[in-house]
Amino acid sequence: MADYYFIGGDDKEYGPYSLEKMRELYSQNRLNSKSMVKKDGGGFQPASNLEELIAPSPQTAPLTEIEEPPLPSPQTPVSPAPSQSPQVTAAPHAPGQAHVPQQAQKPGKVQAISIMVLVMGIFATLGGLTLLLSTVCIYFVAIYGIVHGIMAIVKGSQLLGSDPWDAYQGVRTTAIMGIVNIINCDIWGMVCGIVILVFLGEPEVRAYMRLPQR
Repeated sequence: MADYYFIGGDDKEYGPYSLEKMRELYSQNRLNSKSMVKKDGGGFQPASNLEELIAPSPQTAPLTEIEEPPLPSPQTPVSPAPSQSPQVTAAPHAPGQAHVPQQAQKPGKVQAISIMVLVMGIFATLGGLTLLLSTVCIYFVAIYGIVHGIMAIVKGSQLLGSDPWDAYQGVRTTAIMGIVNIINCDIWGMVCGIVILVFLGEPEVRAYMRLPQR
């Protein structure tokens, strides 16, 4: 029995899987006709080139009282390979990519981004209020820092909450606003904004945040 491998949405190779398992993944839309698949030692090619993946599985004849169930093939995988990481939930996939399970725990850099956004908002709000009051509302640019700070506090609270997925989509904008807040002498916001932008480019962060891979 042939072994199959495929490239997931995180650009990682998964397998080996039996033909029956690959058909099951295809029927569940975790694979599509553009997913890159290889058979045994061959090269990767679109799944649409492998007709056996989209062909209906043969029906197994019902067992009678005197028949015994067939023994599983020695090559049929029973459990995932030890090298595979634990997988629990699934993330959306781009066209042509497989639907790959998502990590169960939040990566450390994602947690760091959430905390930096919240702290950045607190510092920006306090700094803006201080500038505004100390200049008797003359330095009106401080209003930008206050607005940015309140938005960052709300965004950081959402990121640390139980349903952060929608909040992840605006993290880049929040980081850029933090860098721009240097006009209010907010050095902490500028540093956090730069670090957040760097972290957003990491593959594990983009995969967890359900952002498209570069």
